[in-house]
Amino acid sequence: MAEDRNVPPPLTLVPAKPDLFALFARVLFLDATFAKGSVLDFQHGDMSKIKELTPSSGSHLIIFSFPFQPSSFSLSFMASERLKALIALRWASKPTSNQSIKTLRGGRSDGGFEPRPGTKVESADADGVPGEWVVYGTPGSESIFLFLHGGGFCRSSGPASRRIASNLSAACGCRCFTVDYRLAPEHTFPAAIDDTYTAYRWLRKQGIPPERIVVGGSSAGGGLTASLLTKLKQSGHRQPAAAVFISPWTDLTQSASTYRTNADSDCSISKEHLDRMARQYLDGADPKHPLASPVFTNLSGLPPMLIQVGKLETMYGDAEAYAEKAGRAGVPVEFEGYDHVPHAWHNSDHLVPGIPEVHAAIDRIGEFFKAHS
Repeated sequence: MAEDRNVPPPLTLVPAKPDLFALFARVLFLDATFAKGSVLDFQHGDMSKIKELTPSSGSHLIIFSFPFQPSSFSLSFMASERLKALIALRWASKPTSNQSIKTLRGGRSDGGFEPRPGTKVESADADGVPGEWVVYGTPGSESIFLFLHGGGFCRSSGPASRRIASNLSAACGCRCFTVDYRLAPEHTFPAAIDDTYTAYRWLRKQGIPPERIVVGGSSAGGGLTASLLTKLKQSGHRQPAAAVFISPWTDLTQSASTYRTNADSDCSISKEHLDRMARQYLDGADPKHPLASPVFTNLSGLPPMLIQVGKLETMYGDAEAYAEKAGRAGVPVEFEGYDHVPHAWHNSDHLVPGIPEVHAAIDRIGEFFKAHS
């Protein structure tokens, strides 16, 4: 990626002692925007103050006593300090079963709406599907990256993906197009894949050939990426040049063994949470439908794939199963399992800027993009 990341001063993480688990977190901002040394408390799971009071460039943020579950208290010394800070934030905001969809969706205070400096954002109507062109600097490639956001099919948006889209644009040297597909429970399956397919076909109508399109997404967006490849195959359309999967959700039955074995190590996603999101999205449809759970279909004839996932994720098994099945079908697959990182860590640059593990993974995507488009 470009070297003008404007990395702020170091973050210091001071986790609470195991015998001092509290249902609150304390954040100390040393920034001229606030009273120097002021301390803010907020309830476990409520990230609103973090989002509203993200320190500006040049500030120093010290995080104290984020609640860890006893079985998950240790953080590997191999992880960067910034990654440790992100993991603490994730534990503090991990979705719970009693949160409403409205609460999970939050508001525009999410810093993901703000692209990296030097980025232009332009709205587009993809045959009725809202989208945005997110372009960092002057792209050197004529190829484009079609990005599909995550959020369990029930939250987040295209506009909330401007930060990761701008980072992908910078790493790939291309234009990035984000799709603001319809969300459940208001719009259930197959609304999301229908919108994704419409947006892809619209890009083709703009004169962009398949060999100039790389499709990718994170979490549910990774699942939609796989579903799009399946739908294109079913419809007899040419496949894109390549596909990128970030912690993909490819099996809406949540049947992978890692939902059990990684239950205590995943700071972001639980089986119970995904079961709920799947019910909201499917609304009674077969969870093994090939456009809902693309791992249950024939994967032959699909384009080269890069799959990145954290080894501690509950959804690690989804990524692994999809990669193995695609490989057996003759698809070129590059599978990368990362130590220490949380679910879809690529999306975290707006929460803790300058995480080395985030930029390393996105740089790898840039290399893959340039090699295949």
